[in-house]
Amino acid sequence: MGDYLSAIVDEADARGYRFSRDKIRVTGSREQLHVNDGQLAYEWQHLLAKLQRRSPDTWIRWHELHRPDPHPAFIVVGGPIAEWEKVPSHSAGQQIDE
Repeated sequence: MGDYLSAIVDEADARGYRFSRDKIRVTGSREQLHVNDGQLAYEWQHLLAKLQRRSPDTWIRWHELHRPDPHPAFIVVGGPIAEWEKVPSHSAGQQIDE
């Protein structure tokens, strides 16, 4: 958890926000998690759809980006949307084109 939060604070620093890094107690785990590229593509499209409705200015800034870089804790592997994901029935189990 500390490694995850450290990367979040790094990004916040890059954007000019000030988060208290000293509240992160433990870091240093080198364990990474595998995530399917189909899942990342689905998540990105889901977020873009929300941004288009809720924050059009932010959507304009990001909508042409194919897929952002994942958190450093993830290793991207080929594969479909995760089985646990709640998706419309026409999308379930499919891999979203990149």
